Amino acid sequence: MKRIITVFISLIFISSCDGFIGKKKIEELKQYESPVYVTTQDITAGERSLPKGTAVKIRIRTDKEWVKVYGYPASGDELHSNQVLILYLFKEDFEKNRFNEELFKSKLDERIKKAQ
Repeated sequence: MKRIITVFISLIFISSCDGFIGKKKIEELKQYESPVYVTTQDITAGERSLPKGTAVKIRIRTDKEWVKVYGYPASGDELHSNQVLILYLFKEDFEKNRFNEELFKSKLDERIKKAQ
């Protein structure tokens, strides 16, 4: 009986964890989706690509194990565009498996910059 209670309490604790990005930080990341950016290099993912100098909008997706940034042409419609994976980071890419916005921003800045 003690084992069942221990397992039950452990499951409750594990399921209540936010993953490596907290809910508050996920909401804060939405600020990155507003501006228009310009690609600083050719970006290719599979058969889709964004040439260097393309004006893009981005969408950020998160999970318990990763954060992804997708880009699509700023002149296009998000729902009808071919989104291209710009950045894909796993929790292992961050110190102590905890999200670090400075590292995220530096990796993103290698691929895109805010349009002027």
